[in-house]
Amino acid sequence: MWTWLFFLKACVSIVWNAPGEHLHMLTSDLSYAFRAFRRSPGFTAVAIATLALGMGVNAALFSVVKSVLYGTLPYDKPDQLVRVWIRNPKQGFDHDISNLPRLEDWRRAASFQGVAGFTSAKLILTGSAEPVQLRGAQVTADFFRVMGVRPQFGQDFDAGDDQQGRPRKIVISHELWLRQFGADPAVVDRQLELSGRSYEVTGVAPPLIRFPQRDVDFWTPLVVDDRARQNRGAFWLNVVGRLRDGTTLRQAQSEMDALSRTLAAQHAEDRDLAGVALVSLRDDLTGPIRTALAVLSGAVIFILLICCANIAGMLSARAGTRSSELAIRTVLGAGRSRVVRQLLTEAVLLFFIGGIAGIAAGFGGVGALLRLVPPELPQLQDTRLDLTVAGLALAASTAAGLLVGLLPALQASQHDLASSIREGGR
Repeated sequence: MWTWLFFLKACVSIVWNAPGEHLHMLTSDLSYAFRAFRRSPGFTAVAIATLALGMGVNAALFSVVKSVLYGTLPYDKPDQLVRVWIRNPKQGFDHDISNLPRLEDWRRAASFQGVAGFTSAKLILTGSAEPVQLRGAQVTADFFRVMGVRPQFGQDFDAGDDQQGRPRKIVISHELWLRQFGADPAVVDRQLELSGRSYEVTGVAPPLIRFPQRDVDFWTPLVVDDRARQNRGAFWLNVVGRLRDGTTLRQAQSEMDALSRTLAAQHAEDRDLAGVALVSLRDDLTGPIRTALAVLSGAVIFILLICCANIAGMLSARAGTRSSELAIRTVLGAGRSRVVRQLLTEAVLLFFIGGIAGIAAGFGGVGALLRLVPPELPQLQDTRLDLTVAGLALAASTAAGLLVGLLPALQASQHDLASSIREGGR
């Protein structure tokens, strides 16, 4: 019975005292590590800068990759949105733009809730201190309904606003509303002078809506003459469609293929075309840079591996110069495991600080990367350093410190006490 009581008391003592003892040892190791870093400022600065470079580039790039490949597009049911392209082998285009007559034909497809067209436009805003050039898009009246977007203030266009003779209307972007009108809600219903014509502001778009380009300032109804509405031979109109609920892209493609064959039999202008290509809006936006992002991701991971290898070499060289110090610690009673733990603590702390510096550098790195991406990726405009990516980068940095610091720590703990003490006897 006394044996069991002694055993129980020992277990309680271990459970009660062990956490405090380990915390005390960890605190001592961290305090000693900081003092060691202060004694070697050159080594510490170079190591942290190297780690900050590798971690910062990785955190910034993978934040952009996550936003591009996995971020949610700012539209209602974005998976239903598709780009509708013409296959035009005669002119060498697998994805070519279309025109209004063909758009009207595509609207008959049962697979679509709606099909809208758009083209780029520029207007000059006058009436302020100095004229301002604005970039935007001319769109069919149903554009915002097809995209699944409701204005932040006001309303979008009414049916028929893209017909000749109707009053000119305009929906302005959130950025233009902030920049030019001081976020004044009363801008709705105001008349603006644009390129010598008066436009009524019907609404202000939500903050994240930047389609078809990232720096869009406005959307205005697409008004063209009867000749443009009947010309099937021109190629000038971009087309986006919204699938019906439950309709897959493959089903819609099959219907559009059948419709294309019917149109080719009816119109001579369609006989040289090879049908229609439907591409999901996400794939259409990210396709041009998907391969480049994959290659760049591999490159920055390789850079990080090089940084870790350099730090491992620096830790090994530094541990070799501390042989006398480690020998004295051993003579004073520190076992091999204690020495290894101290050196591992220094390595992990160094990588942790480097990871923190890398995350700080990543905030600026995201902005630099966004300047390199094409303007057709509107969802990247508000991309910031992703907190999940930053957390994973910090965890990876800490784990890398444990792995990279293990071998130098084991090597440094296997020293010859006599020779080490003689070399540093003085």
